[in-house]
Amino acid sequence: MATLTVTDIVVSEADGFAEFIVRLDGTAPGVVTVQYQNTNYSAIHNKDYRYVDGTLTFAPGETTKTVRLELIDTCATSSSTRKPAPPPSRCASATTTASPQALR
Repeated sequence: MATLTVTDIVVSEADGFAEFIVRLDGTAPGVVTVQYQNTNYSAIHNKDYRYVDGTLTFAPGETTKTVRLELIDTCATSSSTRKPAPPPSRCASATTTASPQALR
């Protein structure tokens, strides 16, 4: 029987993106198709990240796929919009743990 796993990752908003590695463990009798979408968990849609959804298709013998999530760097100062950067204390710890619960 085949199972899917997604490992927690830690990212900074300044990284620009987060990549989740989705692993198919075990044996599948053929093609495995999985639909996914991200949801608010420890980060907020359109504040911390851009929404993403889609379908992963594992061909026979394939064991890994990647889901890439665009991050919004709220600690950067934008000269075009003239928005001030958040206080340095917030930006110094602007990391999040992205977990499998964020992909459903």
